[in-house]
Amino acid sequence: MLENPFYDIAIFALALGLLLFLVTAALVVLVAAIAWWEKRYVQCLRPLDDNEERPEIPPYIQGVNAMAAQLEFVWEGFFVRTPEGMLRTIWSVFRSPDRAILVIAGYSTVGFIRQKGTLVFSKMINDKYLITTDETGEHDISGRTERQLQMNAAFPELLECHQARLDATGGPAGSFGAESVLKDLERLALEQAEALEQRDYAVFLDAGRTVWRYTLKGAVVLATIGFGKQLWQAFAQGRTPKSNI
Repeated sequence: MLENPFYDIAIFALALGLLLFLVTAALVVLVAAIAWWEKRYVQCLRPLDDNEERPEIPPYIQGVNAMAAQLEFVWEGFFVRTPEGMLRTIWSVFRSPDRAILVIAGYSTVGFIRQKGTLVFSKMINDKYLITTDETGEHDISGRTERQLQMNAAFPELLECHQARLDATGGPAGSFGAESVLKDLERLALEQAEALEQRDYAVFLDAGRTVWRYTLKGAVVLATIGFGKQLWQAFAQGRTPKSNI
């Protein structure tokens, strides 16, 4: 009997599809397990103390700092993650001259893993936050933010994209800076956690509502819908890469 080459191709495609399914399923389970187990903190940043040893500032953050200074953004300082653990992170925070835009450039390390990214925030008239970023990060399933990914975009490109999105929504609804920048960030983190709680996606772990964790329902939604959107955005943006810093 003559061999059928199409049969071999079909078997190979089926095996490859099964392998991709198993890998994806394993990633979903891993993401859900981590999200369900990990504690989240409303007060997750603290200023870098002038008296403590300053960590080496990565070139990525140095580049964002230089570009932000050229655009006359007001620098608020360096911040580090709290509580500290295996994940080591340093943030550089800016506000635009009119304080309508808040910028956070971050660099994180876990062992040999490195992650960098910049987030550009503005308040919207519909009581949500507009975010434009160059890194995938964790998808927000709270409904409090409208996030757009611009992979590998330099800081001026992020600002240009963010401003266009902001203009399309009617402009900013308010400014950052009535209080310290930490208060602005903590307010946003608390609003997101409370929105997750209303959807049964999260539960607070203390009476002061400063520590929370995803529920099993929230972890599953994050690992499926949220993780799926991350992959799709990364795939779509990967087709048209932009210049990096």
